[in-house]
Amino acid sequence: MKKLISSVLSLALLLAMAGCNSKKKEEEKKPEQTIEITEMREIAELATVDCYFHNVAKSDRELNPEWYEFWEKKNMRFWVEYEGIVTIGIDVSKLRVEVSEDNVVTITLPEAVVLDAIVSEDSLNADSFYFDPNAKRPSPEEQTEAFRQAQTEMMNAAEKNQTLLANARSNAKELLKNYVKSIGEAVGVEYTIVWKYPEDVGKVSVSEPPVESTAG
Repeated sequence: MKKLISSVLSLALLLAMAGCNSKKKEEEKKPEQTIEITEMREIAELATVDCYFHNVAKSDRELNPEWYEFWEKKNMRFWVEYEGIVTIGIDVSKLRVEVSEDNVVTITLPEAVVLDAIVSEDSLNADSFYFDPNAKRPSPEEQTEAFRQAQTEMMNAAEKNQTLLANARSNAKELLKNYVKSIGEAVGVEYTIVWKYPEDVGKVSVSEPPVESTAG
């Protein structure tokens, strides 16, 4: 009888140990995933909007030649046609994320800005310049200045386009929301996202409802 009881206890112990080992292996297969600010910034960098510009810049500068240079050209009036790309997105260094113990994720989402502006060198060449009949041809230095001016004009135009800025920010918001939702689904947690916008600080009302759930 004692041998039978001993055998039963040994078997129960072995089954318990096997269960522990199985549970331990299962936990090792499913490492806990957490919301990481580094990953969120990398995701936000993917939410940029590239805008293609085709524009014409103008130079309308009058020259004042000396009396003995009256036969020289009298102005620097010319037009230059060019193309370029402006990249718009949020400044990820200003993105802030806080996760509370009750699964509330507070995301401070900065406004979208112009990140870069590149004038196509292929589109800006000697054939891109159109001159007034009485205009002096620009020097290489003046052509370089025209290139810089074109770049500045593209950036200024993009900064004034609220639709482009709003689209870039909306893209970043949607990608960040999907990231939080995917982490929640992986760990079996329903997160609540609270959005904060720097421009709304001090306002009585915010620009849009700031709270949403990742459920559904």
